[in-house]
Amino acid sequence: MAAHPAKQRRRSESGASAITVALMLAALGGFLALVINVGHLMVVRTQLQTACDSASLAGAFELDGTAEGLTRAQAKAADFAARHTTDRGLSVTIDAAADVEFGIWDRLQPRAAAFTPILDPLLVNAVRVQAGREGARSNPLEVFFTGFTGGQREASVTAEAVAVHGAPCDGCAVPLVFAECIIRQADGTLNCGQTLVFRSDTLDNIGFTNLEADERSVSTSGIIDILDGDCRSAQVGNDVGIGNGNNLNNGVINAFERFIARNGRSVAAPIASTPDGCGKFNGMQTVVGFARFTILGLTGPPDQSITIQLDCDQTIESRTAGCGFYGSLSPRPVLVR
Repeated sequence: MAAHPAKQRRRSESGASAITVALMLAALGGFLALVINVGHLMVVRTQLQTACDSASLAGAFELDGTAEGLTRAQAKAADFAARHTTDRGLSVTIDAAADVEFGIWDRLQPRAAAFTPILDPLLVNAVRVQAGREGARSNPLEVFFTGFTGGQREASVTAEAVAVHGAPCDGCAVPLVFAECIIRQADGTLNCGQTLVFRSDTLDNIGFTNLEADERSVSTSGIIDILDGDCRSAQVGNDVGIGNGNNLNNGVINAFERFIARNGRSVAAPIASTPDGCGKFNGMQTVVGFARFTILGLTGPPDQSITIQLDCDQTIESRTAGCGFYGSLSPRPVLVR
């Protein structure tokens, strides 16, 4: 006897519902697998990024213009990376030789292209650290719910960071500027400890400056205003006006004495490029870095002069770092990527 049409319809609907539920469960399972695995990957990537940030900062802190500094930087970076863990308590292990890279960070370039690998310790101002959980390192991430991921059992995730240390790119300075050619010798070494005497001429390769970008004139009143003020900041890349010692009068000497009474004898001053070599040092010149000096003596008229010593192994407070090295470093590294 044939089944009643209504009963056949109910059986058909029940079968269709079962198929729909099965498909929905499969889709839900796949979605949950995706969410869990992507979330897991993002968590591990954050852990790796934190490790790279820490390692690059620790490595950059050791940069001091020497080959020994590079060796210390590699060891420090590996040590600080290992202090971090990812899932299942696995420490972040990096290869100090392969995963710690030295280079130049050019702050004027786009961030993606600003790092150029280099090994010259005098030029290195940045440390790049890479880390990962991947098959190439024999530590890939486990994929959960492989039945919903097409059988994929492993995933890879990497991170990197770049930290910059080195010489300051800006800083509060006295209104003196020094020619690069008297600070650094032809072989690249610095004339640390040398005594310089600034007189009223253009041949000593020291000059007054107003520390203003693209401003040629240098006035006595402007020099005194800077010395009596709190701070006048200059920046690498600025073209500044340079005047000879004609402004070195009793008023300027007195202003320097007041400055020393407030701030001490240790001062920061900009270094300007001398593309044509040491010669007459005036006109407009480009700031290429900063150095720290000690004012040893002030002599008033008629034989007015300022006696200064170049100090090395010093620090200069700076908002940005990684510029030309002239014996002083910014006190702390910064993450740039």
